[in-house]
Amino acid sequence: MGKKEFEYEKTYSIKKIRELLKALKYEYIEVNTLLEQDKSRYKRGKKKEFEESLKEMGIGYFVYIKFFADDEIVNEDNLYAIVVGKSGSILKNRYGSDVRFREYPQEGRAKKWLYDNNKKWYHPKILVIKAKDEEEAYKIERKLVNNFHLLES
Repeated sequence: MGKKEFEYEKTYSIKKIRELLKALKYEYIEVNTLLEQDKSRYKRGKKKEFEESLKEMGIGYFVYIKFFADDEIVNEDNLYAIVVGKSGSILKNRYGSDVRFREYPQEGRAKKWLYDNNKKWYHPKILVIKAKDEEEAYKIERKLVNNFHLLES
């Protein structure tokens, strides 16, 4: 018998995620990705600037939550969490984080869900939870995936 396809349901708005993170005692930072909403690639130098901003905030290993816009008009009322991932900034990885907003549906369940449902990543902001080390980042990622029923990056 084949593996059952995971069914993602938009459940938690960005506002609700903030409340739940506080309830779980996770301190988070809202980080500007410096990526424009309707652009899939960074303008020259912006990716490096994003990575430098993580470094300046003292963020090494971290867990991030990415969102999608549920409407063409993007605002706080229609942003929903879809992905939790673990990464490391240039403090931990030579080339920086692997926070990306690719839209190839064959490259993962979140991308496929977005494609199948005609939704778009919300590019300008992610929520970041600092971790003391990579092991803690993995634990936080796992807990958030399970508690919030989000997809892994």
